[in-house]
Amino acid sequence: GSRPARIPATERGLPARPARHRAVPARQPAPAWGASLESLEYLSSKWEYPHHSRHGWARDCVARGEELMNLLLDRGASARDVIAPIQHDDGDNATSNGLPPQPLGTVLGRAVSRASYKLVSRLLDEGADVHARQQFICNVSGAGFGGCEIFAFDVTALHLGSFYWNAEGIRALLDYRRSSSNVHDLERENEQNSADLLTCRDSSGRLPLHWASAGPGPHDEYLLPEDTIVPHIVSTFQLLVAGNPRTINDLDHQGATPLYYAVGSHAACGSIHSDLAIRFLCAHGADARLPDIHGRTVLHVLALRSIDGEPIPPALLDLLVEHGADVTHADEDGNTALYLMARHLRQVEAARHLVRLGADVSARNAQGNTPLHGAMGGEIRSRQNHKGETEDVTLAAKIRAHDGMMAAILEGEAGGGGSSGLMELQNLVGKTPRQLRDETLTRWRRQEESRRRPPARRGRGRGRG
Repeated sequence: GSRPARIPATERGLPARPARHRAVPARQPAPAWGASLESLEYLSSKWEYPHHSRHGWARDCVARGEELMNLLLDRGASARDVIAPIQHDDGDNATSNGLPPQPLGTVLGRAVSRASYKLVSRLLDEGADVHARQQFICNVSGAGFGGCEIFAFDVTALHLGSFYWNAEGIRALLDYRRSSSNVHDLERENEQNSADLLTCRDSSGRLPLHWASAGPGPHDEYLLPEDTIVPHIVSTFQLLVAGNPRTINDLDHQGATPLYYAVGSHAACGSIHSDLAIRFLCAHGADARLPDIHGRTVLHVLALRSIDGEPIPPALLDLLVEHGADVTHADEDGNTALYLMARHLRQVEAARHLVRLGADVSARNAQGNTPLHGAMGGEIRSRQNHKGETEDVTLAAKIRAHDGMMAAILEGEAGGGGSSGLMELQNLVGKTPRQLRDETLTRWRRQEESRRRPPARRGRGRGRG
């Protein structure tokens, strides 16, 4: 067999520690080492580094990961390697469509998250399958579709490169796909109905453009140097949309468009750059009026996911309305965007702006609740902002936000100033906004008293006898 290469220790691409080395066999399964490029979020949570040096740390990780992958390939590791799926004891290992289970990862799929054009091209030239499908699991906080764990099948390298905004990797995939010299690829095209990489769908019907719109979350952006963030995002969308402009309003199995996911990601993290995707999609024909299968529009998802986000700028609401969003539209439960926004007391100015754009303050949902019911039972809680700083919320700040949301909604009353009696309207269980307001204030005050109360001291007690 091949002699192992001796290289500086890199534990999944981490900066080397000079006192320790390890041998890496040439036949080391390459997907595991490709994770050195994919797993910066995980690695950064396990290793401490000064805040000011995070960009250098991330750049060093990627450079070492590339160096390691090239070394393994030089020593005979296969670009076609995969991580085999878990085999179940009951023998039921087929996917829902009856096909054999897909790999948990491929060399190309792991590497394309951050690999250079040169490395992606090398993997393809050495036999990596540009059309290969795999499973993908990601539970990084704030990332992706709905802010929860991503678990998908039929994921291609282009989905993953798009998710991580790796424009270099995407360009390499598309250039390879277009190259007439790739005889193997042309033969494959005749065998597959979905050979066009840009229109390949994952198990939830999502295109690479959906994945780019969802994005990897604020942590990835935090690790990128400021002057590279905009080119990463813009170049990714330019490549995907220019390659197939018709995908701009494509729906997945949930009826969600790329714009829907871009808006949801912006609402969740509030990053200073996360509206780039929204603006790009709108400028290229995204339709903000399209509802998902539950009747929710981009305004609904913006409201739903903004509970811990930054305050939503009115200009973003204006942009979405200009591109078709209807502020009066209700979802299948009768909820308007204003009702959902009103429950999140950090979003007072956004709610006020929706009212000024024509949102109906008296609209009732299936439970008979108006936006004022939502506001009076609303919440504002401590959170971590996009800078990583914890923002605590005092009782006084909660009350101030509560009163501010009430005033913002009452601006939309027919007579103004509370004259239409919105505070006294009962929902289906007989509760008025005024009653909900009193209940919320009582709950907050009790929570504050409990927080301030010193912990009970345990007495020494006396023994019996």
